[in-house]
Amino acid sequence: MFDLARMRQLNARYLDLYFRVEQAEANATRITSNITGMPRGGSGNRQEDAMVAYVDVKEAYRAVLAELESMRAQLAPALDKLSEEEAGIMRLRYMYGHTIGEITRMRGMSRATVYRYLKQAEGKVVQIIETL
Repeated sequence: MFDLARMRQLNARYLDLYFRVEQAEANATRITSNITGMPRGGSGNRQEDAMVAYVDVKEAYRAVLAELESMRAQLAPALDKLSEEEAGIMRLRYMYGHTIGEITRMRGMSRATVYRYLKQAEGKVVQIIETL
C-alpha cells in the first residue's frame, strides 16, 4: 500500500537534512585552531569529528532522497488521472514538499478548500496506485 503519511515525513526530513548537510559541510571545511589543547571527547580532533558528522548526515540525506524519489516515481503516473486542481495541489504537497499554508498562499484558496482537495485526491491516488 502506498503510504502518503510516510511521504510527508520524508519531505519534512529531506528539508531538515538538506540544511544540516550544508551546516556540517561548512563546519567540516572550516579550519579552527585548538587554542587550549584540552580534550573535547571523540577523537580529540575537531576537524576529524566535523568530517565524520558531515559524512553521517550526508548518508542520511542520500537515503531519504532515494526513498523520496522512489515514492515520487510511483506517485507521478497517478497524478495524471486526477483533475487539474487536485493534481496541482498534490504536486505541490507531495512532489515539491510544500506545507498547507504555502499551498493556500500560492493557490489563493482557503485552508479548508486545500484540505478538501487533498483529501479527495489522496483517496483517489491510493486507489489508482493499488490498481497499477
